[in-house]
Amino acid sequence: MLQRLETERFVLRPLGRIEAYRIGRSNWNHDQEIMRNLIHSAKPLDPWRWLKKMVWVNGKTKFSYAIVPRDGGEPIGIHGMTLQKHRSATLVVAIHDRAYWGKQVVAEIRRAIIDHAFEHGVIDRLCCTVNARNIASVFNYKKLGFRHVGTLHQAHYDPVSKELFDTLIFELLKSDWQKQRMAHA
Repeated sequence: MLQRLETERFVLRPLGRIEAYRIGRSNWNHDQEIMRNLIHSAKPLDPWRWLKKMVWVNGKTKFSYAIVPRDGGEPIGIHGMTLQKHRSATLVVAIHDRAYWGKQVVAEIRRAIIDHAFEHGVIDRLCCTVNARNIASVFNYKKLGFRHVGTLHQAHYDPVSKELFDTLIFELLKSDWQKQRMAHA
């Protein structure tokens, strides 16, 4: 299922375990906002805790892509997918290069990954969760056609503010994605 994908501005390069660990730890571990929202930690993690906390690429049910600008250079982030039971999968993304924030990177790469997953994968449904305060991600999911299907109230703890916050659940069915793509064709 995992192969190199290309979009208008980016190359999505499959990652192995070691490279995914290296990119994530070196770029996220000292970014308080990413650590707070993605890892749910108020401080950097030591290598052992980082290993335990991360979702590991295994090439069977867990996959990751490095997001690399087409003109080359270092990865600006990682996009991951985890296959679940009943022909479902979850998605997660982190853009660590802030120069790319607000530039529609996630929507562009997710379209390519969703197209590939539904066309070549063994999934019929994508399910994603997002911090309810992450308005950019909520907007992104809706823009891509995901439907809000539930809210987990006070499901996560913010280690910085010490507050509980809601998590929103979004899903996208393969049949809805295909209808959406045909309508845009």
